[in-house]
Amino acid sequence: MQKQAKQHCASERKTMTRAWWASVASRIAGLALGAVLIAAVGLNVANIFGRYVIGRAIIGADEVLVYTMMGLVFFGAIIVTARDTHLRVSLLPDSLSERKRRYVRQMEFVLLCGVTGGVSWLASNVVLQMYRFDMRSLAAGIPMSIPHAVVAFSLGVVALIALYFAFVYPHPSSNSDERGGSHSLGED
Repeated sequence: MQKQAKQHCASERKTMTRAWWASVASRIAGLALGAVLIAAVGLNVANIFGRYVIGRAIIGADEVLVYTMMGLVFFGAIIVTARDTHLRVSLLPDSLSERKRRYVRQMEFVLLCGVTGGVSWLASNVVLQMYRFDMRSLAAGIPMSIPHAVVAFSLGVVALIALYFAFVYPHPSSNSDERGGSHSLGED
């Protein structure tokens, strides 16, 4: 009996430590994305000032801003998935029994894993082709493999997190929080 209690306590500590690290990583990533967004706003303000006050725009600033915003969206998807705070319509699952609700949630994660994993795989092939042909953006000369790699990487990480939630992480309980998430890699 004592041995089982010790094993349970060790397992709880390991889970709490993992959750703590995931929470810290999620917060750091969120702060980093916020800092990048602030830098993008600064670049936009500088470009507007240059264009309308000085009469000279920053060449390639618009491209940099577009790719920055795209990166923020896709890296943000990783954070949203890790926190399990996707928007969802929960009318049907809320009316189901606990067992069926768990099954529906598991199937949501399996489907999310399949779709994002498949798109990540396809995007990876595009990245390789763009890298081989050294394709670059027109104004800023940004290698096009970089923004496309962000898409492939981010969706691949989302697929791995969804796989984790579907099969490894304990299934959600009926006591889900008000945002719709029932468990999270990135919150206490």
